[in-house]
Amino acid sequence: MVIKQISVLLKNVPGQLADLSELASKLGAARVLVTNVLPYTEEMREEILYGYEPRPPFSAAGWPVRTDAWVMWGTLELPRMHWGAERRCRFVQDRSMVVGWDGSIAPCYALSHDYAYHAIDGGKKEVTQYVLGNVNQGTLAEIWMSEDYVRFRSEVRAFNFPSCPDCDLRETCDLRERNEGCWGWNPSCADCLWAQDIVRCP
Repeated sequence: MVIKQISVLLKNVPGQLADLSELASKLGAARVLVTNVLPYTEEMREEILYGYEPRPPFSAAGWPVRTDAWVMWGTLELPRMHWGAERRCRFVQDRSMVVGWDGSIAPCYALSHDYAYHAIDGGKKEVTQYVLGNVNQGTLAEIWMSEDYVRFRSEVRAFNFPSCPDCDLRETCDLRERNEGCWGWNPSCADCLWAQDIVRCP
């Protein structure tokens, strides 16, 4: 059996990666997925380690993991720590969807519910849930192949969204306060931290 562990990086937790490797070794976990925190509050914003500029990489050692008669090497998978040019949606790439408690279908975690958080430049962002169907009203296959869902996946694969954090108008743009964009496609994935691999999901 291979055990996976998930951990969140926080500024005020010294030596956390070394402790993670040690804990993973004790648990027999072969993979540790590390993510940055999504700051919902001002206090959480003070805990972020990522930003615009490249940061020095974290060093993380592996560990031996015994599985039955085999020994494998445990890995610590680290997130990106700064905003960059590469943007891609793992939810679309991996053909994933999110099913809510009420049967609603969203294309990703980021668009699966209403919430507010602090964007990478500190501004407040209001995200509105984006529902593409409901399993109580249609099959997964029907929802997946619906016109809206096919179009959404096509737009996200091409990722023709502006890079809001790099825009000269970001200080005065009210579209950015919501998950809307200036290029006509909504919801906009323009400053999605998941697409930057800064925030990660299992």
